[in-house]
Amino acid sequence: DMQTWSALVHSDGLLFSLSPHADSWLGRNLLSQPNSLLERHQHGAADASVIRGFSLVSQDERLVALKTVHGREIGADLDKPLVVAVGRSVAALEAPWKRQRNQLLSSAGLLSLGAIVGMLLRQRRVSLVEAMRLKQRQLEADAAQRMALALDGAALGLWQWQVDSGDTEFDERWCAMLGYRREELLGDRAGSDFWLL
Repeated sequence: DMQTWSALVHSDGLLFSLSPHADSWLGRNLLSQPNSLLERHQHGAADASVIRGFSLVSQDERLVALKTVHGREIGADLDKPLVVAVGRSVAALEAPWKRQRNQLLSSAGLLSLGAIVGMLLRQRRVSLVEAMRLKQRQLEADAAQRMALALDGAALGLWQWQVDSGDTEFDERWCAMLGYRREELLGDRAGSDFWLL
């Protein structure tokens, strides 16, 4: 498995150097295969190119940088130009991006799942609290109704005195039992001193 390779090729297609070394490819003509990476490079107008395609050498998809080098560029007397090629496996290039994408998608999925669970739990709590409030109101209404029926049935009156605040509360029946109208007991007479006498 060659994730990265480099090669030197004569412009006529003869492969004469390959790293990592592979004897089976040395001396082969890469132009003998139609649409090879070398052929695509040579048909381009520039001396340098980056091509994505199938590599004959490694038998996989590669991103390959190719540069045609003329003898005058390196101060050498070459009978024909050389092509320098460096190729990297597309799968190896994309692996970190795919790993990062998968991590981001996993994180987003977990965050979404957490948000959904949180919303469901909150909705359930709101529903439970509302159900408890409704039940409490019903219990209070039932208790008030039972108290009213008991007071009416026994011909009794009702009064309350909050000792800590001094607030008093009483109904018409209780006032009538004492010989007052409810309005007469409001104001000064409603204070705690009146009740202590």
